[in-house]
Amino acid sequence: MANKKIVYNGPADESAAFFTGCGYPIPDRTNPVEHYLNMLTVTYKTDGDATYEDRMNKIHAGYDASEMKEAEPKVTEEPHVVKDIKTTFCLEFRMLAKRSLTNMLRNSMILKFALITSLAMTAMYMIAFWQVCVPEDEIGFNDRMGAIFFWMITINFVVSNATISSFPSERGMFFREQANKAYSPLAWYFAKVLAELPLWLLFTTFTTICIYFVAGLSIDDGS
Repeated sequence: MANKKIVYNGPADESAAFFTGCGYPIPDRTNPVEHYLNMLTVTYKTDGDATYEDRMNKIHAGYDASEMKEAEPKVTEEPHVVKDIKTTFCLEFRMLAKRSLTNMLRNSMILKFALITSLAMTAMYMIAFWQVCVPEDEIGFNDRMGAIFFWMITINFVVSNATISSFPSERGMFFREQANKAYSPLAWYFAKVLAELPLWLLFTTFTTICIYFVAGLSIDDGS
């Protein structure tokens, strides 16, 4: 295209004949593509044309007289109007949850990152709180409170860190779809939480079982 008009829309092997017919044959030892770009460049000068507009008028006239012009699809007078389709919260939630689950399963890096983070935090906790809750005295009580506190911090860190790290990759798509009013932010948030919930429950259960017995917490109701 040039000057908001089509200059050629045909087979590549027929382009040389088209420009030759317009009065601009390809010079010897010249790249055809480079020659075509030169013809469409405003700053390029030719011997037979006074201005860039004169050269474009010849090329456009050659295109209008060719079969390519006749083969162009006809534009209807009445443009197609896309109707404003109203969607429900349940439909948005279902479609977004399905997409979030599919993206999470396809992105193996998220699963590996969550697994490695969970194992690393569990190992650090096991080293720091190995059997600290065994003594049944005031010191053991304080150690037990500290173990439970860091236990909750560890679980929240594993879940929130993986979610935060996955959002930047979806940020651009989320803003584009919000600009088009494709769905509500609330539906997107709940769908993402639901899609990732089974994975985080699995990692949290594994971490809890390991930490509980390693720290020496009792399973006897009478203790």
